[in-house]
Amino acid sequence: MKLARNTKSPIAEAAVRQFTTLYAIEATVLGMTPQTRIAARQRHSSPIIAALKPWFEKQLSRISSGSKLAEDIR
Repeated sequence: MKLARNTKSPIAEAAVRQFTTLYAIEATVLGMTPQTRIAARQRHSSPIIAALKPWFEKQLSRISSGSKLAEDIR
């Protein structure tokens, strides 16, 4: 998140938006039963998480392998 603020990297900013969405999902299930939390995570968080890995891999192919952003992604 610090990198997104400091560099204004569109890639870092997009990643932070996804992480923010995941945190928002977690906030909605706070205090619910474990079964309810698991169901909500599977329904809402799992698709985001599944999409992140290939998205990060694609971004790595577009940026310098020695950059701080590439290091943070890896």
